[in-house]
Amino acid sequence: MIDSVLRKALEARIASSGFDWVKIVSIELRPEPKTAALTVMLDGEEKPVTINATYALEEGGVRVKSLTTSRRWMTEGLQLALTKSGGLIPLPGGLQGKLVRMFL
Repeated sequence: MIDSVLRKALEARIASSGFDWVKIVSIELRPEPKTAALTVMLDGEEKPVTINATYALEEGGVRVKSLTTSRRWMTEGLQLALTKSGGLIPLPGGLQGKLVRMFL
């Protein structure tokens, strides 16, 4: 259930950021030691991209502490974007946000 809620939140965030060419294939959360693994498909690509991250739960959302992908150029681009944003990803409000926090 949490994967479904988190997936919808991430998909909404991706779409609102103009990245509608990114499709989430799978999400695997490991609350201890606070790691996540995602598999995404990019329009025009033949193979999926894997993303591995460590995170910390904070009051304002989830802070990405480290991130690597199966493609070097993407790792470097995402790390640059996270540096500019401070790595904080806001969580949805209300019940949905509370559910996500419970499982992170």
